[in-house]
Amino acid sequence: MPDSQSHNSNAAEVQPPKFSGEKIAAAEAQIFEQSKRIEFYLTEYSVEYLASKMRDGDFQIPVYQREDTWEPQRKSRFIESLFNGASDPIFVLLGKPLDRET
Repeated sequence: MPDSQSHNSNAAEVQPPKFSGEKIAAAEAQIFEQSKRIEFYLTEYSVEYLASKMRDGDFQIPVYQREDTWEPQRKSRFIESLFNGASDPIFVLLGKPLDRET
């Protein structure tokens, strides 16, 4: 059977908040001011379309993009899986905002 004194000592361990409501509100306001909105949308493109965009130079690969890491056999199996109707992979593309002044 639990001891009533040990139960009361646990209740005494509860600490009051370390920050006042005013400090918490100020921190939340600062977070809100410094946050950025990220807009995104999902769409589907065919492999042929993406390949033509790459060929035409419509995509720019940033200098920090990792090097080509797939060995030829793995590339071949990937292409074969596309021909066999396997689901297309997911690509993440980052777009620049349109320059509305031009």
